[in-house]
Amino acid sequence: FHEGLGLTGVTLGSASALSPQFRDLDELANSAKVVNKRGWWVKERDYGNPTIEIDWNLMKRRDLRGFSNWDYASLMMAFPGGPPAFKANTPKQAAAVTAKAKEIWPDYAGPTIRDKALSSSFWASAYGHSGYCRSLNQHGMPTEIPAPRPSAINTPVWEGTPEENAAMLRAVFSLVGLGPVIGTTMLDEKSQNFIWEYSGVSWTGDESVPGNKHIVLDSGITESYVDATSFHIPTSQKYVIATHNISCDGFLRRSMAGAGFSSTEEMSYVRVAYAKSIVEQFIRGLGYNVTYGHDLQSAVARDMWSGVGEHCRMGQVIGSPEYGGLLRTHAVFLY
Repeated sequence: FHEGLGLTGVTLGSASALSPQFRDLDELANSAKVVNKRGWWVKERDYGNPTIEIDWNLMKRRDLRGFSNWDYASLMMAFPGGPPAFKANTPKQAAAVTAKAKEIWPDYAGPTIRDKALSSSFWASAYGHSGYCRSLNQHGMPTEIPAPRPSAINTPVWEGTPEENAAMLRAVFSLVGLGPVIGTTMLDEKSQNFIWEYSGVSWTGDESVPGNKHIVLDSGITESYVDATSFHIPTSQKYVIATHNISCDGFLRRSMAGAGFSSTEEMSYVRVAYAKSIVEQFIRGLGYNVTYGHDLQSAVARDMWSGVGEHCRMGQVIGSPEYGGLLRTHAVFLY
């Protein structure tokens, strides 16, 4: 892997919105638009020495059976009066968001019918409401025409330097919306503990691929697979790419305020499901395999481990020097 898709010691950068002005992947990979120049106050740290202290005697693979991999269900249960009261209070929550938006932006006149229509379209597409999010979990909705492997088209597998691979992946990931920040790190004996032993209830995945599966680190396979009770990950996979997309910016927070429940979050899930499928097939076409899953691991831990950002009080997101708490995370294994 080091000689092929070698990423050891390489930290990938960020990308702004990309316009279709590049003639090929080489031009895109060498563009300043896919390079992250961090501020002088961001200091480099050695691998295995993140900005948060880890007690490895306590950090073991977790059994999430009986828990949700997302806190929404827990939030509804903890709300006074339970889920019915939580849902009944939703209009008040929307009104509070709208009032706050008008406080911050006095000229804000929304939400308009257009805002509500856009919010409804995101809601209709997200989570289990349509087929779009099945690819949040690998094998949830496999393609009927997978990318041919190099051997099938009489072409050698891709082999590049770590620097070339970093630039290539920055470009491709940014093109499909997995920016702005990308981090790479190792999957070793310690960081394997970030992978759950059993997955939780897959609230945000497709209902046909439920959680509560035994996640097996399997030395006898080269590609991941899933069955009725387990998800198998090859132990030969030793590297991780942590990828992101912006949760919502100031424009979306303003335009969608009060228009519906978490509209920008719903858009994010659909975007990520699409991008995961593209990345999986791209890496396959280079001659390698990936493993991914929306409920396989603690994604935020991968960010801290790869140096993308730091632990923050919000818990489910990373504290980014460039983007604050707006990064949404998922991780892709490579070997």
